[in-house]
Amino acid sequence: LDDPQYLEVALRLANKMLAVLSLPFNCEDHEFLVSASIGVALMPEHADRFDELLSCADAAMYAAKAMGKNNVQVWTPEMSQRTVQRFTIESGLRKAIENGELEVYYQPIMHLADNRVAGMEALLRWKHPVLGFVSPVEFIPVAEESHLIVSIGNWVLQQACTQAKLWEQRFGQLFIAVNVSARQFLDPGFADNVERIVRETGCPPHVLELEVTETMLMSQTSETMKILDDLSGRGFQLSLDDFGTGYSSLAYLKRFPINK
Repeated sequence: LDDPQYLEVALRLANKMLAVLSLPFNCEDHEFLVSASIGVALMPEHADRFDELLSCADAAMYAAKAMGKNNVQVWTPEMSQRTVQRFTIESGLRKAIENGELEVYYQPIMHLADNRVAGMEALLRWKHPVLGFVSPVEFIPVAEESHLIVSIGNWVLQQACTQAKLWEQRFGQLFIAVNVSARQFLDPGFADNVERIVRETGCPPHVLELEVTETMLMSQTSETMKILDDLSGRGFQLSLDDFGTGYSSLAYLKRFPINK
């Protein structure tokens, strides 16, 4: 906008754009809906140079995405701080495996009837050389968006299966539960990678329990069913996590080859 007199002028135009973009349109007999995430920054209030202005607007746009998309956000200094931190996390994650900064922690899962440890859940932890321990709530979404979750997820599976094999020699078989992200799950080579990992580590397939979330199951029903059937057919255990947080009914449980 060329020299808007007030912030409200920019916000009014941004909201008009949202309204126009939200109208359905037809293309080759298909109806499409588009939404937008809009970031607003002003000069000289927020920046003195054009590149700074663009950077502020970009940070505000990412904030709009984080707020659920299809909305308008005005830049604040905190937004740029979050953008810098996100860049630090993403660039750090790219080197985290080779630098030995990732570690898998194991949380015991108890069999209450006889008070014994029945298995373990693998939990990923990351100690950044500058930021210290970074919460999975912060770095897992960044790994998802940047596609790094596929290579990181394979690394976690490799570590967990190796550990399960070592425990088997000392304590007998303990199942090992590993969380699977949506992007990792839908990766075309996922089932083959899991099978390769259990073969290389010597971990029996039925010892590995792959945890998927209810949201993941509901988002791509037909494709998800194929992948689940494939994994189940290869002998892996499948566990449904966070069931009940969405809108699924108990009847859905009968549709999927879920063990737990």
